[in-house]
Amino acid sequence: MTERGGSAEGIHVHLAQTRDIGATGFADRLCRYVYHTWLPRYEGYLALPRNLFYARLLRAEGIRLGSGNRIKGAGSLRIGRAFNALDHLWLEAVEHDRVGNHYDPTLVIGNDVSFGRDVHVAATNYVRIGNDVLVGSRVIITDHNHGIYKGDGQSSPLQRPADRRLSSSAETIVEDNVWIGDGAVVLPGAHIGRASIIGANSVVKGAIPEFCMAAGSPARPIRVFDVKSGSWLLTVRKTLE
Repeated sequence: MTERGGSAEGIHVHLAQTRDIGATGFADRLCRYVYHTWLPRYEGYLALPRNLFYARLLRAEGIRLGSGNRIKGAGSLRIGRAFNALDHLWLEAVEHDRVGNHYDPTLVIGNDVSFGRDVHVAATNYVRIGNDVLVGSRVIITDHNHGIYKGDGQSSPLQRPADRRLSSSAETIVEDNVWIGDGAVVLPGAHIGRASIIGANSVVKGAIPEFCMAAGSPARPIRVFDVKSGSWLLTVRKTLE
């Protein structure tokens, strides 16, 4: 039997679908509210005591850090004002290793420096990052290796890598106003000149001049900034004859 507007069965199905749509719509609105309103407030509440703690620990003014941080050797860290880092920051001034070797590290970060996620900066001797530096995510900046492989007291490959003495004679320096792209690795002894740009996934070894773009493994200058024209110019590579 049918009723006006369709069968009774069809009406029941329509009502059930309407209720489902209403329930789904409510769930979507709830999720949007939680994401846009409640979650930022919750993260803000958590961030306040975290930032106060790290500001006191690191003696840094205006510091803002994400969650999941690992910071070691705070007494050998010097951090300027307005340091900002996203989640999973790892700063380590290595004062001793797992087998008891001792080091005398200095790790310096300047003013108005910003890090992305999963940034690892480690020093056994000297690492300096200048002012107004922007570092992408998943970047490593270090002055040492696991083991010594040249000069006196070289490490044996028969020794477990984690137990080898860390190298501690290099200095790694990032000058002011540098931008380091995601996934880059800055190796021991690297020196990145002022206002230069390091391409994503590059490996920096040795010196990078100021006012240049460098990319590759190892990173090489690919453009230089011309002050007179205000333009980034391609570098000219001369081939050996």
